[in-house]
Amino acid sequence: MKVLISAYACAPDTGSEPGAGWEFVRLAAEQHDVWVLSCATYRDRFDAGLKAAGLGNVTVEYLGDSETAHRARRIPHGTVLYCLIWQAQARRRAQALHEEIGFDLVHHVTFGTDWMPAGVLGVPAVPTIWGPVGGATRMPWSAWRWVGFRGLAEELARDAITTVMRRLVGRRMAGRADVTLVQNRDGEAALRPWANYLEVFPNVIVDHVGGRVAEASAEHSPDSPGGASRRAVFVARLMPWKGLRIAVAALAEPAAANWSLDIYGDGPERAPAHRLAVRLGVADRIRFLGQVAHAEVLEALSEADALIAPSLHEAAGVAIAEAVASGCPVVTVDRGGPDVVVEGDAGLKVPVSSRLPRDLAQALAGVGARRPPSDRWSRDTFRAQVRRIYAIATTSGAPRPGAAIPSATPGDDRIDGATEPVSNLWPSSL
Repeated sequence: MKVLISAYACAPDTGSEPGAGWEFVRLAAEQHDVWVLSCATYRDRFDAGLKAAGLGNVTVEYLGDSETAHRARRIPHGTVLYCLIWQAQARRRAQALHEEIGFDLVHHVTFGTDWMPAGVLGVPAVPTIWGPVGGATRMPWSAWRWVGFRGLAEELARDAITTVMRRLVGRRMAGRADVTLVQNRDGEAALRPWANYLEVFPNVIVDHVGGRVAEASAEHSPDSPGGASRRAVFVARLMPWKGLRIAVAALAEPAAANWSLDIYGDGPERAPAHRLAVRLGVADRIRFLGQVAHAEVLEALSEADALIAPSLHEAAGVAIAEAVASGCPVVTVDRGGPDVVVEGDAGLKVPVSSRLPRDLAQALAGVGARRPPSDRWSRDTFRAQVRRIYAIATTSGAPRPGAAIPSATPGDDRIDGATEPVSNLWPSSL
């Protein structure tokens, strides 16, 4: 097939949106000829990645170099305006390319937000996929005191803007796309009534399962949970909504007295979190390690006793999936992406309430031995799911929820003729 992918953010060896965009492009290019519309910001890294991977069947066009776009980026909080301008450019260019090439499938990947327009969905008479998109998970206001006044103001503004935009734009995008992919159950609740066909499809892909990190995990022998010193890690951009202050407060609870915390990442929450650690008397058990290489994060996950991830509105959670893949138990919250990514004995999920630090500490106290590495979010598993979704989108009359759909097995190079119920999308056995 000829596939057009809109990947505003797309770069190899990165997390979050750019990494997801890259993985979708690479997986699509295994079977199809791919054209990509991307942001010029990522040009050097994207071009180098294509060359290193030998993806000669991928053609990229970089948009967003206009003077108007550059002016938009220079104003305070101009990123959203810039993205709107970029999507308008993507719409025009996608329509022109389609007239020239004739695409069989159009897929909007990044930015994966459910309240922003997707320009490429304006290409007429072509099967379309929107997502995976996130954004519908709202911050629980019972936890407002852990984000500070500035964080609270940002969250109030975010909630107001995204709620309106989701109603005006997101619902239209869901109704226009043949297939809508949402990253968690909050997205499902927000968009299912308006979608032609919708699946919960977390935007996380892990490529190190079974390698050096997985081997280290299998050999790890943790200390006894009771009394012995244990180490947790926190991996994220240090933004208020990521919950760093909650993690620090959890360490001050009696149930977590034998835990230390290594923090990987940087951002505006570093200083207030450090001040809180000093005030609570736990600064000697916390290390701020800053922004480090991805390989160092994976090594930390291969050795730690737990990942603590109390993010208040995480869409998916790449670091959480990497912890699951390396056998590191996860202590997180039961909302948004973590509620989907962490299943079974992969970790412990606690409800968000005014007692969240205490509940997280008690969950840490209940963490047992490291788990066997999991391939649930591996590239092989994801490959099978992407191919199945592409088959659904390009089949005449995409099925409604509850219909039988084509299935694939991890690692297959084809979509077979078997069917499975739509409720069995990410079976736990994968």
